[in-house]
Amino acid sequence: MSLAATISVVVFGFVLLATVCARVSSWLAHWLSARGVLDHPNARSLHARPTPRGGGLVVVAAVIASLPPAVLFLGLALSHAVALLLLVGGSSLLGWLDDRHGLAARLRLTVQLILAILILWPLGILPQPAQGELEAWLLAVAVIAGCVWLTNLYNFMDGADGLAGTQGAGAGVAAALLLWQVGAPGLALVAGALAAGSLGFLWVNWPPARLFMGDVGSYCLGSAWAGLALIAALTTPLPLALWLVLLAPFVLDATLTLVTRVLRGHSPFQAHRGHTYQRLLLAGVSLRVLLTGFIGVQLAVLWPTAWWMAAHPADAPLAGMAVLSGGVLVWLGLRWHAARCGTSPIGPERDPGGA
Repeated sequence: MSLAATISVVVFGFVLLATVCARVSSWLAHWLSARGVLDHPNARSLHARPTPRGGGLVVVAAVIASLPPAVLFLGLALSHAVALLLLVGGSSLLGWLDDRHGLAARLRLTVQLILAILILWPLGILPQPAQGELEAWLLAVAVIAGCVWLTNLYNFMDGADGLAGTQGAGAGVAAALLLWQVGAPGLALVAGALAAGSLGFLWVNWPPARLFMGDVGSYCLGSAWAGLALIAALTTPLPLALWLVLLAPFVLDATLTLVTRVLRGHSPFQAHRGHTYQRLLLAGVSLRVLLTGFIGVQLAVLWPTAWWMAAHPADAPLAGMAVLSGGVLVWLGLRWHAARCGTSPIGPERDPGGA
């Protein structure tokens, strides 16, 4: 098959999957609402009216459905598919149960730790009990911590209409292209499915949202990114720092906000509206302006930087540090701007949205 034909097939498949996910999302909005699966306003949320949640089921379906063809036709190792299925499937199920029944934070954290430990075996990085190499144990601990943190930070950042879906779609497309370029078509298919599912979900989540992603979706996306980044780091030339750049807005805002709150004596399990994107919306910044700026950063900064890092892996850590350092300065500046503007009331007459 020629290059032009391959591109045509890939684009057609992506558009078809995104369209199917959009139609399913529209149906899910009615189905979940009829069954009372609603997100009610709380101390963390920005929305003022109960809204159906659980729309992330379409992203879960898209990602998991991509695994069999990725293994059978595109060379994804079965063990890596098993790791992704365990992590993404288990995290998504946990999120769905939380959406339906409201699980305790410590129970969710315990299950996430177990899932992260389980994937060490299919990935081949499970240290042996008698193994004395410190590096192997440190790697295992880093993998566990990274998986748990990425899963949760995506959940923390899923608090405004269109935000999590935009991050998933934008970073997913970039990741799929980069993975295909370095000869990992199986992983590229999974990343592309993640992007198509996120884009389809945006059909009902773009402000004003008719459906929220829910924990089932945010846990799916966070765990999928953790799995993709880890497997790509183990099997491709793509550096780990590249993934931090693609996810930089979420990584920085979630991490810096959590650290700031803990240093001020707040519980890490307490719901809040202290993330920078939340502060900006509460200060009166339009949600559409926020999303437009977010997309602009992805296209103008994060995509080109990730592409350069893929072409120059030896210099990738330095480039990653530069982007993340710049991101910290932007984060500080935005928080200063939000504090200077003050806080606007949230009510039925002004609902910036909370996905």
